[in-house]
Amino acid sequence: MPTDFDHFLALFTVIYQLLAMSAALVIGTLFFFKRSGSQPANWLYGALLILCAGVQLHFIFAANQWPFNEPEWPYLPIYFSLSLPVLFFFHVKLTLFPDYRLKASDAKHGILPIGQMLYVWAIFLVTAWRIPGGRYFYNPFYGGLEQALFIFLFPMYIVFGYQYYRARKRALKPGRESRQLWYIHKLLKGTMLFVLAYAILGISDFIVHKFFYLDLREQRWFLALSAGSFSSLVIFFGVYGFQVLLWGRKLLKRRNPKTKERQDALS
Repeated sequence: MPTDFDHFLALFTVIYQLLAMSAALVIGTLFFFKRSGSQPANWLYGALLILCAGVQLHFIFAANQWPFNEPEWPYLPIYFSLSLPVLFFFHVKLTLFPDYRLKASDAKHGILPIGQMLYVWAIFLVTAWRIPGGRYFYNPFYGGLEQALFIFLFPMYIVFGYQYYRARKRALKPGRESRQLWYIHKLLKGTMLFVLAYAILGISDFIVHKFFYLDLREQRWFLALSAGSFSSLVIFFGVYGFQVLLWGRKLLKRRNPKTKERQDALS
């Protein structure tokens, strides 16, 4: 029987998730109006935050069918988890190298995100294509394999982003690291930390269920940790974005002909 603490933990988890979703949605929208820095990089980060908000809302519906106990809500076309690592990577790349232009070879990064988008829209529009129970383990777009891909791809794309960070840093003179590089470095480190926390919980759930025949998701504390790990990643993205937005506004206010060259290096 659920205890009062279980009910409190469930309520707290939903509130935390809603906070993460709301922050991501608001700050992500503001990035489409950000004037400093690379516009494509700003739009990519805005899209990253908005899609994070969609994934967060999907988790709320899938776990609680909240608030109307409506079974159709978990199938809303808002779950685009495989787009997040790609958007993150290209935001970092275009922030560091704003003159970069997408090439035909970059299309490979869109295979899984586009496949997932088509699948999510398909099961939303055609109810007969839905799998009983929702997820299917070997489904690469909505199931156990999809979660494994997310856990594998996100750290991989963070490492790719770090390689571009190092290349950009090597191109600068010693001791001339810009504030832009400092921010990107913090973004890469923070994202890796929260993604690894999310991955450790997901892998632990799989191992315990596979080899010890225990379902950790029957434990409210584990559900709260698992849900909170993704919410914490989303909140981190939001806090980082809020800092960058304020920084960008200060740069615009301070910009003048004498410091134009210096400020361009930062933005």
